[in-house]
Amino acid sequence: MKIVAVDVSEAQITYTPEGIQRLAKAIKATLKLRGWSERELHRQMQAAGSTIALGTVNRYAKGRPINPKNEVLREIAPFIYRVVSIDGDSVEVDPSRTYADDWIAFAKIGSTEFSNSNSH
Repeated sequence: MKIVAVDVSEAQITYTPEGIQRLAKAIKATLKLRGWSERELHRQMQAAGSTIALGTVNRYAKGRPINPKNEVLREIAPFIYRVVSIDGDSVEVDPSRTYADDWIAFAKIGSTEFSNSNSH
């Protein structure tokens, strides 16, 4: 008998236009600190087994997804540094931690549930 574990919980997150921009800022801050381009992020994701297209990575980094998809955020999250706070265009991150163990916390940056006090 083969036993398979399946995660059936899907985050029901309500994204806002402002939140989608916060997600993009978190991605941009990480890319800047890592010295990566969007293309390099895509390469790193592919090396980890991602099938997300480069164009999709570009849209998320530019804050252009109309309705963010859980599967995309789940695959980007392990590469993004943990956000401590976002104030306008200033993003404070913790480069010693990523969202690898909690993609939902990354996704919530794009939602009404985000606040600077609970982002880390």
